[in-house]
Amino acid sequence: MVVDLSLLQRDGPGPHALTIEVPRAWMAAQLADTDAEVLGEGRARLDFTFHSAAGAEVLVRGSVAINLAVPCARCLEPARVVSRAEICLNFKPEGANRAPSKRTGDDDEEEVDLAAPEEATYTGHHLDLRPVLAEQVVMAYPLRALCARGEACRGLCSTCGADLNDLSAAGCTICRPAGPATVSPPPESVVIPVNQAWKAALAAIRRSDGDDE
Repeated sequence: MVVDLSLLQRDGPGPHALTIEVPRAWMAAQLADTDAEVLGEGRARLDFTFHSAAGAEVLVRGSVAINLAVPCARCLEPARVVSRAEICLNFKPEGANRAPSKRTGDDDEEEVDLAAPEEATYTGHHLDLRPVLAEQVVMAYPLRALCARGEACRGLCSTCGADLNDLSAAGCTICRPAGPATVSPPPESVVIPVNQAWKAALAAIRRSDGDDE
């Protein structure tokens, strides 16, 4: 992660494209204060362009990509993400004068050029990218990530904390979808043979006539 600028300058002002492997253990150390797990080696793809008259200033543009597992924003299960952070820095030799600030108006207020890249310094003929990459690795931590279920993730019960994606989770009787309704068996009934139906009707009529008497 240390670039020899003298070797790049031999091939002209550039841009010079370089791919830099970022060690997994080194990235894990930068993210030690977070709940992220680094899943593999990182990769930084950068372009180096020398643009000053003496070739001392170098513009570095590109991005760094890392594979992470972070807690899902809903259910807290590990969510795998490929996160990227952009890099755009203008490096100058240590002690070099910074570009004069643009001023406007009578009150000499500084005019900020939002399109201009940020500036950094280096010493000698080597550009140590570790401080820059360390900052970008931390910035690559995603603000919100979802597990493999995506938007279908149901999250956790706000009452008991059960995982609503697991229908067999015990303890959640409020938010967990109810199972199939239980149907009670019908009460037993007396079955009267068809050929005996007229006898039952006649008996009922006789009982009714007897009551009237």
